[in-house]
Amino acid sequence: MDKTLHVFLVLFLGTLLFLPRFSLAQTELTVSIQVGDTILTLSGRTSPNAQVTVKENGSVLGTTTADSQGLFSKSLLAQDPGIHSIDLYAADSNNKTTSTVTYSVSLTLGTETTLSNIILPPTITLSGEGIAKGDNLKISGSAVPSSTVTIFINGTSHSYSTSKSTTSGSDGTWEYNFGTGDLALGDYKVEAKTSTTDGYQSESSEIKNFKIQTAPTTTTAPSSVTSTPTPTSYPGEVGPTPTSTPTLPSFLQPFDFDNSGHLEFGEIFGTVKLWVDLWRGKTSETCDLNKDKLCNIFDFSILLYYIGK
Repeated sequence: MDKTLHVFLVLFLGTLLFLPRFSLAQTELTVSIQVGDTILTLSGRTSPNAQVTVKENGSVLGTTTADSQGLFSKSLLAQDPGIHSIDLYAADSNNKTTSTVTYSVSLTLGTETTLSNIILPPTITLSGEGIAKGDNLKISGSAVPSSTVTIFINGTSHSYSTSKSTTSGSDGTWEYNFGTGDLALGDYKVEAKTSTTDGYQSESSEIKNFKIQTAPTTTTAPSSVTSTPTPTSYPGEVGPTPTSTPTLPSFLQPFDFDNSGHLEFGEIFGTVKLWVDLWRGKTSETCDLNKDKLCNIFDFSILLYYIGK
């Protein structure tokens, strides 16, 4: 087989094998002949100054840091020839992690294979997981600078689907305030993709979940207050014991599923489960009950204190 035909077959087969699994993300593959070493080079874009990690079979092959424009490149030297399954993800400047993208690539002995124009997915964060109907849901994250971020919102407990778009800033940050007034009560999921100005598109971000709940009932105090006379007590007479109706603090209202103003013992399973779900999601805006910017056992003890009160 002459050298020209060999190079053509390497390019053709490499292009077929070097495709993201279950992905529409776009990349470009180039192959150049080298003497000796077998090299895999990965290059692309993510959010500025993000830490990019390359793994195979659960082991880290290398890391690199994107520059202030979000550009990154990593060469892996002395690779074994054959088919490799390569995973990539990045952690942005807020330590939020992108979803992982996976490529299958066939490496040829003594050849440098380059996968370029990799667009890593955006990171994504929600302002909370329990949203009162009518309130805004803040969806934010980091992406390739000056790219279009398309947000997909779908119902998981019923049929609903919509998409919204926003543009990331020069620092890669993006944000969208989604009004929930038209949403039915129930469960939803959110994910996002990045599209660059030159036509390249990422895979989907991580999926985030949120729940639309009944808005808490508020009452308006009367404009004038009429005082109630204090009953007169006589010696030897026992009067009724004054009683008061406790009011549930506003920060616990998302845990009051029946809007009764109390956390009854019958709600304890759902109440604790919701708090644990929020804690696992690291959404401290909701599960940080004592507002110390931490979500820990002290917040959980506050929640338990009000059950049955």
